[in-house]
Amino acid sequence: MKRSSNKKTDSALIEKTCKWAIMIYMAADDARAIRESFIFLKELDIICQKIEAKEGNRSVRMLLQIYTDWDESNRGRNFEARRIEIDQEFSSENLIHNAKFTSLGNQPMGTAASLSEFINWCKLRCNAENYLLFLWGHGTGSGMFSTDLEESYYDIKKAFPSLEISVVNGQGAEKIITDVRDFTHEENSLFEQNNILKLQIKFRGSDNSDISDRFIIRKRKTDFYKKNNAENSISVFDLLPDDSGAGQLNPETEKLRKYIVSRSQLDGLFEGEIRESLKNNEIDLLLIMGCCMQMVEFGYEIRKKCKYMVASEELIYFNGYNYLDSFTALFEYPDMSPRQLGKRLVQDTPLKKSYSEFEKHVLAISCVDLKKNVRLANYLDEFALSISNSKSNGELKKLIRKARRKCRHFGENSYTYSFIDLTWFMKKFNELIETDKSKSRLYKLSDKIIRHLEHNYIIESWIGNRRTPSLVRKQSYGGHGVGIYFPQSKQVHKENGDLGIPFEKNGNGRMNLFTKDKNWSKIIFPETKK
Repeated sequence: MKRSSNKKTDSALIEKTCKWAIMIYMAADDARAIRESFIFLKELDIICQKIEAKEGNRSVRMLLQIYTDWDESNRGRNFEARRIEIDQEFSSENLIHNAKFTSLGNQPMGTAASLSEFINWCKLRCNAENYLLFLWGHGTGSGMFSTDLEESYYDIKKAFPSLEISVVNGQGAEKIITDVRDFTHEENSLFEQNNILKLQIKFRGSDNSDISDRFIIRKRKTDFYKKNNAENSISVFDLLPDDSGAGQLNPETEKLRKYIVSRSQLDGLFEGEIRESLKNNEIDLLLIMGCCMQMVEFGYEIRKKCKYMVASEELIYFNGYNYLDSFTALFEYPDMSPRQLGKRLVQDTPLKKSYSEFEKHVLAISCVDLKKNVRLANYLDEFALSISNSKSNGELKKLIRKARRKCRHFGENSYTYSFIDLTWFMKKFNELIETDKSKSRLYKLSDKIIRHLEHNYIIESWIGNRRTPSLVRKQSYGGHGVGIYFPQSKQVHKENGDLGIPFEKNGNGRMNLFTKDKNWSKIIFPETKK
């Protein structure tokens, strides 16, 4: 892996203390293929126009790491990760050839080591009173065949060792693919004129039977990442299930489809990797432009190294936050505290002009005080143990399941029926036991959790009216800003494990710290052993 050595240069760049350092980490392959990443970068251009440099020092400084410099002619992973400090000379139109970039070679950004190095680099360049780490698209990609093809393919092969991919032509003949990089080679002859390629995927099922499924690779062009103002647009590739004429899917093919969708999300950062990257680094505010990250479990992962976090309990559109207004306000009022900036980021977001009325109504974002996360986790642990250890635990567990059924699922379709709003669940449970004096202690405990969430942990939220609690519908999203893992069934829980969600030990041996340390899983599945 090619890395540049800039120790001498960087050592000379330590400057006087500034108020804020905004550390922007654009991971995954978004910077190459997703249009909204360029919209965000153009917003940075506008913000840069407001920067007033004074003797090389500013109250607010912005630093960026991003993927650039793709070389499709070599057919390999020839992307280049680069770092730069954003100043008045920064331009989103000149990302590749800007001489001020620090080159990292083809360093994968979806690792704890890479993120940790970036934070260290930022702190070496900029001794700030407050640090904001902004993870932009850290868990997403534009398709399996866009960038880290080999990594994704071999990851899938580990889970499905017998996997065989072949291309199907119009006459039904098949050509077995032995080198998956052939898909992304610009000069390959595999694609038909309409840029659609049909694949036949075969593997051995759990009962040793032959299983097959069909997928489509769609080749498309983007004008958002040309080199040297070249006339030719760049190709990106999407992997999609082929449902034309398909019958009912069996569990084996559904598992394959979910796994491929999950594993093709390219170069994402797992929760443990983000925690590990902060092991020797403390930050004041974490801003996440990714879906379903405002959860009790993730807050617990980073509670020791981060003070405040702004994230989405639900999906968040690539419109993202209102960077232009929020960051401009910070430049104008750099004495803002991390708490004030976190609240401002939430308040400004629904005012972003590019959001449609529908999109505003489905947002569910919040800022939380991570110093309060330990108390929340302890309350939940006490609640779970009170249920599990009660003499009437059979009755209580039925009430738990009944309250759970009153909560709509928050989050991506890939993990359906898995995440719910914690405050709403506790309120639904309290409705069921409110008049039962024998359960008054449990009522007080769950009420304490609700009050802690609403008055201490969540310090600002925007919940669109499609996510707000409904007193009319029997089942409501009941959004308040913080989610928790609570799968609707054992089967869903098992599928989540297959997808790599670490709420119990999965095939990779991953388990999040909250599940490991606390007893919440005892009320989800009583037979689960710690």
